[in-house]
Amino acid sequence: MTSLNISSSARPAIWVKKFHSSASSFYSNVSNNIWRCAIFRRVISTRFARLTTFRIARERVKFDSISATGFAFCKTTVTRTTP
Repeated sequence: MTSLNISSSARPAIWVKKFHSSASSFYSNVSNNIWRCAIFRRVISTRFARLTTFRIARERVKFDSISATGFAFCKTTVTRTTP
């Protein structure tokens, strides 16, 4: 299987880290599960998140309270939401 390394330069990796940190902070302040899943779905639909989704799952990296299990739950239970 090929590596999912997004870039040879450090700059895109820093952007991804900042993006995930801000998404994590926003997500952790929302108490409604449907909204949380909707937010998470929007996060993973962005280009940077799409590029790192499998790395996140493989390395078990978390947005503060989002695990690979949470990703699977949201992916299968929330199909259409409009926050």
